[in-house]
Amino acid sequence: MNEYRGLDNVAGELEETVIPDFEIEALARCLLPKIQAYFESPEGKAAFEKWKQQHSDT
Repeated sequence: MNEYRGLDNVAGELEETVIPDFEIEALARCLLPKIQAYFESPEGKAAFEKWKQQHSDT
């Protein structure tokens, strides 16, 4: 099982945060349809085109 591990700084003390895969996958299942809908919308397509133009010089 893979997990996300990160450090939290709580009251000046470092504590490790572990997020299990199933929690990350549940969040992704909630967010992915909204993200897909945004990028399929006229507003999302325009924003993506603008982003591509801004980053085509690099």
